[in-house]
Amino acid sequence: MTGNLAIIPVKGLVESKSRLARSLSPEDKEKLILALLEDVLAAVKESQLFSRVLVVSPDPNVEKEANLPHGTFLHQEGQGLNAGIRQSTLFAMREKASSVAAAQKTGFAVYSISNPRLSFDVDTLEDLIALARKDPHGKTRTAKCLQEMTLLHVLARSSK
Repeated sequence: MTGNLAIIPVKGLVESKSRLARSLSPEDKEKLILALLEDVLAAVKESQLFSRVLVVSPDPNVEKEANLPHGTFLHQEGQGLNAGIRQSTLFAMREKASSVAAAQKTGFAVYSISNPRLSFDVDTLEDLIALARKDPHGKTRTAKCLQEMTLLHVLARSSK
C-alpha cells in the first residue's frame, strides 16, 4: 500500500446515467450505478495502489446505499463531477499539506485517469449490451446486475 488517495466522483443515484433513463427503470438504473461503483471500489482495492479511498457525491444516498465505510464519503457542495473532483482534491491537499508546493515536497501528486483501456463508459443500451458481453460469466457486480435485470426486459422497454 502507498500513501495515495483514490478519489471516485459519483453524480448521484438519480442524476447518474441519465441517458439510460429510456432503457432502464429508475430502480434498475440505481442498481446499475451501485454495481458500477462497487466494481470501481473493488478494482481500486485490488490494485493495492491506494491506502485510502474517497467517494465524493452531492447525493448522501450514495454513502448509505453503497454501504461505504466511515471516512470514505465526502458530501459534495455544488453540482457536477468537476466540482466534486475539485472539492475532494482540496480536501486531500488539506489533509496532506497546506499548499501545492508543500504537497509536491511531500510527494503529493494529482492524476486524473481517463484512458479507454482502463475505463468503459456506459451511456447507451448498446453500451450495456457490450458490457454484458465483456463479462458473460458474471464475474463483476455490474455483469451480475445486468443478468438480474435480464437484457430482454431492457430491450423491450427501450423499443417503446
